[in-house]
Amino acid sequence: MPATCLQAFQVGLFGRAEPDLVATYVFNGRDEATFRADLQRQGAVQLQRLQTVVELTDQQTQKLELAIKGDVTRFFRDVGEVREQTQGVNQNDQAAMQQVWQWVMPLRERSMRGLIDEDSLYQRMLETTLNESQWALYVAYRERRRTAEAHAIILYTVSELDRLLPLMHKQRQALVELLLEQPFPRKFRPEQKAYVGFLVLGRVDSTRFEQVLDQNQSKAVERIVAGYKNFAGGLKW
Repeated sequence: MPATCLQAFQVGLFGRAEPDLVATYVFNGRDEATFRADLQRQGAVQLQRLQTVVELTDQQTQKLELAIKGDVTRFFRDVGEVREQTQGVNQNDQAAMQQVWQWVMPLRERSMRGLIDEDSLYQRMLETTLNESQWALYVAYRERRRTAEAHAIILYTVSELDRLLPLMHKQRQALVELLLEQPFPRKFRPEQKAYVGFLVLGRVDSTRFEQVLDQNQSKAVERIVAGYKNFAGGLKW
């Protein structure tokens, strides 16, 4: 009996079908067709942004569109494998659900940050398809975006410190300048965005704080930063 017919039979016989854990935790309740279309749209947006920076030939555009489709196909291949692994799992079994989360979490993270990253087919195609001048334009554009994102995160981090301490205006400015001097992670998980600035702050020598903050503020910052140390997993500097 085909899977869809079996599922319909189960619904009719038992009143409900076996829960789709991938749909629950990766698709956020959306159906697969909608989620697939969303991923395709995200890829198309990336390509459109590239086209505002680099003038692509029709052949280059077609190659990159195929790469986007390839990334989506590869993602759903992995979805299928996880679905098989999670089939029949007892949701009341805590140990089993912890294992499910270990299988599901990488898919969830990939979908949240977008399929196009340094390991994607799109990125590899980009590296082999763009000519030297196009690549230089793309790299400059990518660095501008990274710098803008880092600056926004640093401003947010300092505003959070100001809320907790608080700070004087010149201290806020000095902390922003201090954080802008620090190396910023080139890759982090979406959920780390809210506190990645504190992880950057944790790499600053404590003597630098003493030049900006008073003794009580410095100790408070050290305590705040220490609370985020265990959340650094997955960062790439």
